[in-house]
Amino acid sequence: MRFDFDASRGRATIAEFDTRLFQQISLCYSGRFPLDRAIAIEARQGGLLNVRNAGRVAWPNGVLLAGGLVHDLPALSPGASTIIRVHTGKPLRDALMRTAMARTRVDGAAALWELEPGGMAGAQVEANGWLLVSIPPS
Repeated sequence: MRFDFDASRGRATIAEFDTRLFQQISLCYSGRFPLDRAIAIEARQGGLLNVRNAGRVAWPNGVLLAGGLVHDLPALSPGASTIIRVHTGKPLRDALMRTAMARTRVDGAAALWELEPGGMAGAQVEANGWLLVSIPPS
């Protein structure tokens, strides 16, 4: 197996394996991806978060990872926003959520959307992809 390690980011950026390991593996993609999703969060009193689609295109339903919990994130058109109650989230429910949270700053938040692999060149029909977008602190 071969790993490429990015010292400036403190993590491996590429992993190559000649064969399948003990179970399915997950690899993180680093680079340009043809999606334009921007998200902004503003903390409000009472444990509320104002989550806004700060981009130019609508986004589908997804998940917000904040405060160590998982929150449903509704589909939003550009400029639209929703209020999330921080303390009403659910615990990390599966390996995907735990992996995404592990890649999110302890004091930060991130949005997670499932991708449709049909638009990705060379993607297998049974391939699954997820887009994890870190949200800068406000």
